[in-house]
Amino acid sequence: MNWRLLVTVITLCLFTRIQSPALARKVFSQKPEPGTEDFYLPIQEHARHFSVYTPSKHSQKPMPAVFIFHGYGMDDRQMMQMTRFNTLAEKEGFLAVYPQGRDKMWNSKGVPNDLTEDVDFVDTTLAKLMQTRSVDIQHIYATGFSNGGLFVQRLACEMPGRFAAFATVSATIGKPQNESCSQAIPSPFLMIHGTKDPIINWQGRIHPLFFKFRTSRLLSIPDTLNLWIVRNGCSANPSTIKQEKGKQKKLFLEERDFNTCDNNKRITQLIVHGGGHTWPGSIAGTWLTPLYIGKTYHALDATTYIWDFFKQF
Repeated sequence: MNWRLLVTVITLCLFTRIQSPALARKVFSQKPEPGTEDFYLPIQEHARHFSVYTPSKHSQKPMPAVFIFHGYGMDDRQMMQMTRFNTLAEKEGFLAVYPQGRDKMWNSKGVPNDLTEDVDFVDTTLAKLMQTRSVDIQHIYATGFSNGGLFVQRLACEMPGRFAAFATVSATIGKPQNESCSQAIPSPFLMIHGTKDPIINWQGRIHPLFFKFRTSRLLSIPDTLNLWIVRNGCSANPSTIKQEKGKQKKLFLEERDFNTCDNNKRITQLIVHGGGHTWPGSIAGTWLTPLYIGKTYHALDATTYIWDFFKQF
């Protein structure tokens, strides 16, 4: 018997239930974190909800907002704990918004599902947020992990005027979305991806054990990057290339900045060489974790890096 294959199958099955680096360590609490409020919305006959973390020392001054989209099989609570965006929001004074995907996934137009109301849900969430919070409408941003990142790529095509900048982790763009994205307004974009991602690999292929997604159509990482380089009118050659090595063996970070773009719609690509399908800087799981999602790069705090990227715009 191929024990390595058996272990991979079992752990990937677990992965489809809860997509989190800490899944083997603990069960995530379903209780809202202090400072977080839940909202419920009827969207196309479906009950949808999102959560908002509001800094404790906020004033009536309009605050920036970051929309944070979870990966497949996750929920908003798990995304809070994996990214720790609430801690950063408290320190920096922005709203952290966590939309919840129906059936714990998003319609990215690259991964097959029937979640036709997702974009309407985001639009309605934006409206509800502005009714209940003092929001700086010029500084609303979107980031997402995995399937949530795929959906953020879709939002960058379909709702670019509503968000000031976008960032994705472990995600590309769906080919059907790319084909209908030619008229998208250029937007600043940050992409973070590991070269050893076994779930959505560098060529845009989803792991074959995810039978549900066998008909998925995704662009490769290079083709997705090139799409935004062309869209934003950037030079194809990065303005700067930096490499940083942490303490982990066979893992290092490469930062590629494309600063020569129309109207400062810059693009940054972070390549985690040797990194897996993970949120860099997140809490590590047990020894099983790298077997099914790959290694997590700990020398980078993706959450802080994403916010620092957003603040430029």
